[in-house]
Amino acid sequence: MTTLEIKKKEFLKAIDNEETLDKLQKYLSRLKAKNTQPCKYSVEEVKRRIEQGIVDAEHGKGVSIQEMRKRYTQV
Repeated sequence: MTTLEIKKKEFLKAIDNEETLDKLQKYLSRLKAKNTQPCKYSVEEVKRRIEQGIVDAEHGKGVSIQEMRKRYTQV
């Protein structure tokens, strides 16, 4: 039995009533309806964005990792 099959069985065991199953079906329908695809950049776009990031960093634009950690650990 594969890991996926085990996970499926465990997931199905967690659905203990019809109401939960109905909610899951509605949720899955909404996800499918959105049909959102991940961001797709071409190789050229990725290279251009990397180059721009390097230029920005060289000019002092952006925020350091330490500063980001300070900002988001205080939330």
